[in-house]
Amino acid sequence: MAHPTLHATRLQPPAHAAPASLSPATTLPNEIVSAIFESMPQDALTRLARVCSRWRDPAERLLYASVVISEPIVCRSREPYKGLTLHGVPPLTLRVCETLSAHPHLAESVRRFHLRWQPEIEPDTTPSLLLAIAQEMVTALLPRLVNVESLELALGLGSVAKCPPLASKLSKCFMPNLRILWLSGLRGAPECFLHNHPGLLHLRIPDYHMPLQLAPSDLPALASFRGSPAAAASLLPGRPVQSLALVGYEFVGEAALVALGTTSVPVVALDLTGMSVTPTLLRDIARALPAIRALRVRLALRHTLHYALSGIRLLAALTPALGVFRELQFLDLSPTSSVDLGTMNSSEAEELHLSTSWAEACPQLKSPLGNISLSTFPTPLGSVHPRVGWIANGLDWVPYGTINQLTFRLQATDTDPACTSLRAPPVFRGHQGHQKR
Repeated sequence: MAHPTLHATRLQPPAHAAPASLSPATTLPNEIVSAIFESMPQDALTRLARVCSRWRDPAERLLYASVVISEPIVCRSREPYKGLTLHGVPPLTLRVCETLSAHPHLAESVRRFHLRWQPEIEPDTTPSLLLAIAQEMVTALLPRLVNVESLELALGLGSVAKCPPLASKLSKCFMPNLRILWLSGLRGAPECFLHNHPGLLHLRIPDYHMPLQLAPSDLPALASFRGSPAAAASLLPGRPVQSLALVGYEFVGEAALVALGTTSVPVVALDLTGMSVTPTLLRDIARALPAIRALRVRLALRHTLHYALSGIRLLAALTPALGVFRELQFLDLSPTSSVDLGTMNSSEAEELHLSTSWAEACPQLKSPLGNISLSTFPTPLGSVHPRVGWIANGLDWVPYGTINQLTFRLQATDTDPACTSLRAPPVFRGHQGHQKR
């Protein structure tokens, strides 16, 4: 993956930096230095690595422990190797890949490797250079990252006609500590890679729409999954999946619904924001997954209910479907499009009445932990904070004001504690570094 204008270089001290003196700070044991550095912010570690060669190795190991790259890529030239410019070349990716390839000890330090490309590929353009970089990275670099615990590859190349089966080429990688995996925008089947990683806990393959050909003994500890109904139906039976997120279309077959309910432990958290859900589908899912306690859903109401219903009346008509979820404690409808809901001119009294009727249908909502998130409700006139939902307070429902108060989580399917403080090494010039998923 050599590039004439990009070279793999470690952090170098400035030219005017004086040699490090043998002060007590520079003669501390490595264990103490590492313990001190672990509590320092990224910019401080960068400065320490530049001013003192004694501190460079422990600082770099911490900086490269978490690698997150997110960059747009514009592919315009129809001549694949015409001029190695930024068009069609991901400079941040190249920089870190070359650095890790040149310094194996840094590759062994990586615990999180998250790569997100946003390629803009013009019609009739074959991004040959980008495809070559992606293939070289998968086959040559990733096998070096033997200590990775969280891996994300969102390359955006799934629709490229000549894209090689990158997901299949992952079979050469073995990461014994891998616990979190997110693959998207890659062609090929990931079964071989999944088979080799029995310790995987959280899996996201949102654009893989085929059944997974796995043995019953594969992925015995899987706790959460995000993907298509077909992939989920082939994966969930017999596995301890408690958090499920489905993506795709409005239809889920009866056989798939039955399979979703055959996990070794009950599914308790369900995210349906990746698909449009009709009340009928919601009712069928409730029958297959009766133990759901937390539900996020993007409703498709406009084309399924009577045309005379609008605004909050559409939501009121959802009560019978919600009544099937007898264990429901948290309900979030905020992803529902305003196009489906129509004009929302609801009053606080109407919202309170709706929340009460839903709580009667779902008794667990009427509990100290029960709450309803409806950011589609309008902000009351004169209100400083938007009223986004209702939360049970004893025997009454009271409005609460900020979306930050919501506590719903899907373990690692949407946000995982291990992935919320990912920092990129400072060699990624122009990158923001601290990112949240």
